Amino acid sequence: MLTASQDDECSCKGSSAACGIIITFALTPATLVIGIALLLILDRKHRTLIRIKSVRYIRSHGAQGFAGKDLPPMPVLSVMHNVRGSQLPELTWPTRSRPWWLWPSGPATIFYVVSHLLPSSRTSRSGIRNQKAATRSMAITAVINGGNDLACAASGPIPSHLFEDQYPANTNGRANEKAVIVKGSAARYRTTHARYCNLELFSRVPTARKEFEHVPATEISYRHYTCRRRIPAHSASDGSQISEGTYTFGIAMPATASSDFIGRISSQGNAGWAGISLGGPMRGSLMVVARPNEGAVIGSLRLATGYANPGVYSGAATLEIIAEGTAYDTESTNFTMTFLCKGCLQGDDSTFAAADATTNLGWATSSVDVTTPADASTVLGYHDTGFGLFAVDLAAAQSASFAEWAALASQSYSNSPATPTNPTAGGGANGYGNNTAPATPPTVSNTTYDYIVIGSGPSGLISSQRLTETGKSVLLIERGMATTFSSGGERFVPWNNSLTYYDVPGVWGFMNEGTQGEAYCTDTAAIAGCALGGGGAVNAMAFIRPANFDFDDKWPETWKSADLAPAAERLYSRNPGTTIPSNDGISYDNATQAVLEPFFEQNGWSNTDYVNDPDSKDQVYGLPSLNVANGLRSGPIHTYLPLAQAKPDFTLALHTKVIRILRNASTITGVEVENASGREIINLNPSGAVILAAGSMSTPRLLFNSGIGPTEQINIVKSSPTGVTVPESDWISLPVGVGIKDHSTYALIFNVTGGITARSREEVMNPSELDLSLYQTGSGVLAHSQQRLDVFRKINMTDGHTIGFQMHCMSVNVNDTITCQAFETHGLTSAGVLGIKPDQATYFTKEPWANNDVDRKAWEMFIDEVFEMARQPGSPLVYSGGAEMTAAEYLAASKVSNGYHVVGSTKMGSDDGRRNGTAVVDLDTKVYGTDNLFIVDASFHPDLPTGNTQAQVMVAAERAIERIIALRGETWSPTGGYSQGTPPPTGYTPATPPTGEKSNGSPEDTPPTGEKTNGYPQATSPEYCCEFEFHILNWRAT
Repeated sequence: MLTASQDDECSCKGSSAACGIIITFALTPATLVIGIALLLILDRKHRTLIRIKSVRYIRSHGAQGFAGKDLPPMPVLSVMHNVRGSQLPELTWPTRSRPWWLWPSGPATIFYVVSHLLPSSRTSRSGIRNQKAATRSMAITAVINGGNDLACAASGPIPSHLFEDQYPANTNGRANEKAVIVKGSAARYRTTHARYCNLELFSRVPTARKEFEHVPATEISYRHYTCRRRIPAHSASDGSQISEGTYTFGIAMPATASSDFIGRISSQGNAGWAGISLGGPMRGSLMVVARPNEGAVIGSLRLATGYANPGVYSGAATLEIIAEGTAYDTESTNFTMTFLCKGCLQGDDSTFAAADATTNLGWATSSVDVTTPADASTVLGYHDTGFGLFAVDLAAAQSASFAEWAALASQSYSNSPATPTNPTAGGGANGYGNNTAPATPPTVSNTTYDYIVIGSGPSGLISSQRLTETGKSVLLIERGMATTFSSGGERFVPWNNSLTYYDVPGVWGFMNEGTQGEAYCTDTAAIAGCALGGGGAVNAMAFIRPANFDFDDKWPETWKSADLAPAAERLYSRNPGTTIPSNDGISYDNATQAVLEPFFEQNGWSNTDYVNDPDSKDQVYGLPSLNVANGLRSGPIHTYLPLAQAKPDFTLALHTKVIRILRNASTITGVEVENASGREIINLNPSGAVILAAGSMSTPRLLFNSGIGPTEQINIVKSSPTGVTVPESDWISLPVGVGIKDHSTYALIFNVTGGITARSREEVMNPSELDLSLYQTGSGVLAHSQQRLDVFRKINMTDGHTIGFQMHCMSVNVNDTITCQAFETHGLTSAGVLGIKPDQATYFTKEPWANNDVDRKAWEMFIDEVFEMARQPGSPLVYSGGAEMTAAEYLAASKVSNGYHVVGSTKMGSDDGRRNGTAVVDLDTKVYGTDNLFIVDASFHPDLPTGNTQAQVMVAAERAIERIIALRGETWSPTGGYSQGTPPPTGYTPATPPTGEKSNGSPEDTPPTGEKTNGYPQATSPEYCCEFEFHILNWRAT
């Protein structure tokens, strides 16, 4: 089989070079001879300069356990990554004077191909392997040096699962008169990832890709970059699973450095937004955002203080429109915004510097419709259609004509929020929970409750269920929607209509593509879950049982490990966690494990079982402990909620946001909520109580709104348009938000010298028949989350105390690399402060991540130790930024990130915060100064654990609700032993792995191999063994 197709990477559009071709043929003896002959014919006559960029085995759908490996690149001036031939458009032959069959290659091509033809294959040590499906193909990418016309470089997005803010450190651009060569570890990811950004040089009038033919001419010369974006099935016009779209960004700089630049953003869609992050990674960066609105394009400046909805920028910079380059095409739904960003280059970490010759910018697009597009402060939906980083050559974007072009700007976009016209829009998940006072007084519910629990994360679910065991009436309020199938969730995976993205562990890394990030809060300082299950519905399922020293170190008396042992036993009897999530007892996709286990063993580390030995947390490695059972994401949504729902006095209210706690001096009387019907007051029964479980970044908001916290924060609420007022005489001054902690984190990326095959996004989102077959019994790779090995180390500091470090190691979507996400954990000394904005969003007024010399030194010591291990003879790892890089160099060039494990915003202690103490709640978790307000989430934790916080949150919630019930004199008979794998209560149907049956008992549509299930093609194997792809770009005879 031999086919040819036009190369989708027809770059350098401003040059006279023709677009190239891709030649694909099955590797059989006949086609190999024919292919070599074609490559050699008349090569010397045409003297075309061809160089091979790379040779690559591409695993066909269903292949398991073989190496997919990029071979070493030959020296070329450009770096280009290409999508597979099956994704490219039909061939349109360029017009040439010589017949196509005479197109040549060079002897170097043949030598290169033959010398690298047979890289070794490897099978995983365990797991079921379908050898018939394990066919291999090869791709050979050729780049022709077309002289001065060749000036192209790849600079595509870094995979979303690899923590975008770690890459700029090792990505340096260098200008060349013929090309831009992107170097460093980030370049490696950019040139191997299927979603990419490609540099395009445009002359005076940009000649855009066919997706952007509507773009008006402006006579501005840009340095232009194009990034591939994904359009999920729910937004694809033809209803298909995935379609491809494009995001482009152009930049023009003045010849003399100033704080201004001209930019151009183009994207697709009649909803959502597209943006550029001027500081590279999202957190701490100034962003320019464009979004369609009623046939026009609206822009705004945003400042992202964390990985959450970026707030409106309030500084001196302005965004001015260039009308000739701004348009919205209603027919194609493409939109473009050309703008002058005046005074935008701040000279700090929020943007690149005016004098920089190169930089890294971040891009993001979303298909999620914003609530009020005309409002500069509207909540931006999750960037579900793509995001990443790319390198930019700023020096090459300079022009002496900049002032002339800047004069075209005529309209300024306001960054001031528009006056809200819809009192129930915005401010929270699912559109509920506004930031303005209601137009009419709230209604009063006719139903009252003994207990009102706010927040359905793990602590809220556990507390609610335990309270139902007292025989009292319980209302559990959740602002978001249902998630898992058993709870009523409807975000089904395409291949099974009784499982949602929240159910299947294996899709976690790409879950947001299918859910649009709907389960995340839009008004918290960092990412948090705002849906049924809370963070437990969206996290990576790490379930690391806390060590005894996690409690014994800084937790107060009556909260030591011995005190919590009964609570821990109650939890683990239902929710034990596991290191082998697959029901068949096999560890799948364990190539990372196969590389790292001997690596750590050779360096003197020990293998441990984190479930059976939670105290072993120094110089150890082992399989991750995951919150998975029966092949599904586990947690209290399965192990506690069903028991509560079986009680007649339990009520669950979804899509309901709590605005504030109602109180009469120290006595809590109820809550004010907002739902689809507007504001409503729900009262407690006499002697009732409110339990706060809204999370470490939302529980403080509810306290501020209720007149509890620092005076400064309560005054912000008082002066905001929320309509929330509390008499000053009733304010309770407590250090809410003060001393908040989080694990700080960096990503360490290693090249694997022997190669490693990463599980691709396509394999995750479109599982093979083998994967689906295994998953019918809760087995296989779909029962695993992404992390494949966990590592723990303690660093002894000079002052005598120890600081813990943890790493989640994995290889996902990028071959030949392993990413270890490192966390600074128990013993860290940094802390921050959480505040509130007038729009009700919480934010860090002081960031808590590695903000002092002690923690920075600990990081340096830990990373140096890991780097030194990687430099040992025989090591399978080479740090991707350079084998000789030191920790000090790495840290100086990298930005610390957050661990999403926030604790301590309402710390527990015996030192009453009203009397200059540090505590907000007492040892019964009751808020000081109140009679019946309690906190059970991670907010009250006085310290961070050595591992992820999920298990500690659950254990502490069990202990907290035990103390609350005892304090209030309730009669309690706790039940235990119910787990996800045991029969559920009558009337409850938990989610199960796909068994060929729909939830109503009717047969599921499961077609034979090769047909589609819910629009997803099933993996099949081609009849031939191997496949070559020749990617020939920008060819020119000399």
